[in-house]
Amino acid sequence: MKRLLLFISSFLIATALAAVLYFSLAPEHAKLRDTIMTGDLHARLAAASRAVSFEQARFRSALGSSKATYTLARFYATGDFGPDADSKSLTLLKASADRGYPPAELSVARLYFLGQGGVAKDDKQGAAWVQKAAVAGSSYAQALMGMLQIAGIGLEQDGDKAIDWLKKSKEHEAPLILERLQGDMKALEALPPEERRRKTEEFYARKKAEISQVFQGLMDEVRAAESRKDAAPESNSDDDSDDTDDNTNSKEGN
Repeated sequence: MKRLLLFISSFLIATALAAVLYFSLAPEHAKLRDTIMTGDLHARLAAASRAVSFEQARFRSALGSSKATYTLARFYATGDFGPDADSKSLTLLKASADRGYPPAELSVARLYFLGQGGVAKDDKQGAAWVQKAAVAGSSYAQALMGMLQIAGIGLEQDGDKAIDWLKKSKEHEAPLILERLQGDMKALEALPPEERRRKTEEFYARKKAEISQVFQGLMDEVRAAESRKDAAPESNSDDDSDDTDDNTNSKEGN
């Protein structure tokens, strides 16, 4: 029994020393080390907590967690965890998105729409990633698909498909947008053929202009939606019921 206790104690001490040595040398923690060495007590505790959360996310990401991979990408995006932050963040975001995690799919979509984070602006790619998140069950992505479809941003303008997406969404503004769109479409259908064709063209042109004007705001909403708990239904996640501490304090601009 004494030998067992000695072995366990030695193992725990060795593990603790290895963790301290790793934290002292790892380039990812250089900025946090400075805070822990020079900051006040609150700053030191916060930095230590972030370091632990970062390592938890990295460990779970290595085990295949798409949620943890997304969380790790957000950590890197803050710029607080070593060099090449944008490149590492984008790689991890795409890895999480490729595993079908809707918040990551929305994040990647936003990067393509805005041409940020190391990717070229590409509306078609952006819309494709939004659609993946929408199909996976993201309510915000479904509402956004309706907006993209009616504006023709990255997709062909199609009022009927826009209505279908808005019907699926549970976003609180979706019913009002849906009601207005259905009213507009019904009014167009009641017109004589030639006038309907002309008015439909005018309608789509107006909608494209309106949504294009607020598109940056829509992308800001995507950023807000990225960390929402309801962005990804638990039934669609692989192991994403794990409560990886998303203590990123994100300041990303991608």
